[in-house]
Amino acid sequence: MRGKPVMTATYSNFQAGTTSTSPLVIAGTSLDSAMFAGLPAIAFPDYMWLTLDPPGVAGLPEIVQITAHAATSTNVTIVRAQQGTVARQHLAATIWRHSSTKADYHELPFRKLTTTGDTLYASAANTTARLPIGATGAALRVRLR
Repeated sequence: MRGKPVMTATYSNFQAGTTSTSPLVIAGTSLDSAMFAGLPAIAFPDYMWLTLDPPGVAGLPEIVQITAHAATSTNVTIVRAQQGTVARQHLAATIWRHSSTKADYHELPFRKLTTTGDTLYASAANTTARLPIGATGAALRVRLR
């Protein structure tokens, strides 16, 4: 039996630019920018976060998830209004930036530990999970498959 594909965030240093889509309407799922040509290829189940209008010039910033991008393409496919942000219209020349977000920091392994004595283990490739501590003084036992 095969499990669900593991979604993996993709990162690339120093990626930023301005949009050329005019306007990106609220229901829009395709975005253009000459600077997208420098982004890595992205295909399901991988993704990348972008923040549209990070300085909030025309309203609150919006975080979008890039779900598809062909290498050197100036177009990306996006899912709007991510991580508690709201989809809004963005005009051409809207600034965008790729950087880490709150969701990235919540995925750090130590954030999964909730009780003193918890242990992290690899539950699948590139996936960590929490093994809760047993009764006080109980020895940690590992069952090999």
